[in-house]
Amino acid sequence: MIDRSTVVQDVLDLFERPSYLEIGVDAGDTFRFVSAAYKAAVDPNFKFEPPPNTAVVEYFPMTSDEFFARSGAARRRFDVVYVDGLHTFEQTLRDIMNALLVLNHGGVVIVDDILPLSFHASLSSLDEAFQVRDHLAASQPNLTGDNTWMGDVYKVAFFIETFLQQLSYATVLENHGQLILWQYPRPTESIARRTMLDVALLSFADTILQRQVFRIQPFEAILGKIQASKHVA
Repeated sequence: MIDRSTVVQDVLDLFERPSYLEIGVDAGDTFRFVSAAYKAAVDPNFKFEPPPNTAVVEYFPMTSDEFFARSGAARRRFDVVYVDGLHTFEQTLRDIMNALLVLNHGGVVIVDDILPLSFHASLSSLDEAFQVRDHLAASQPNLTGDNTWMGDVYKVAFFIETFLQQLSYATVLENHGQLILWQYPRPTESIARRTMLDVALLSFADTILQRQVFRIQPFEAILGKIQASKHVA
């Protein structure tokens, strides 16, 4: 298994003096373990007291929408953006699209929790997810206290495959499912024929029956592809 911070750090290490943006910091379990020349943390409810901002580390106690709307924040560019905010398809997609606008040439976006581990973990509402979990726990005691929730972020992979041909992507094999997105166009024949409604109506079953959409690959292979793309004019 490869943990979140290792994936993020190894991607950061592809850049000489990387600038890093993390959306959805929570308790800082990833943010404080990665190193970069500049780091920015965005979360409306940090679960710790952020230290004073410095020239190399800044904390923004606000939603990602508010952050991207700030003209000062928008002037800075990033080499790596880690999206781990509200786990709904709509918000995650908005975060990705905004991240692409502030990404340096050759930059990378990493999206967390792309592969839900169970039906209840795939529901877009956290409250509903836990209600379903509690109901199922009556016959499946192993679910008791299972706080896993990925939401319907999985739909992002289908959206990217269908509508963002100019970007390449893959999902890390060795962990819970981190999707990595980099700036390299895919062949035209890779474009899936779906509508926006098709994507919106996807369900947990599609994460299994259409598993190939996620392009699950060993992390080292993904790093190699990103490195190769950086040398292509």
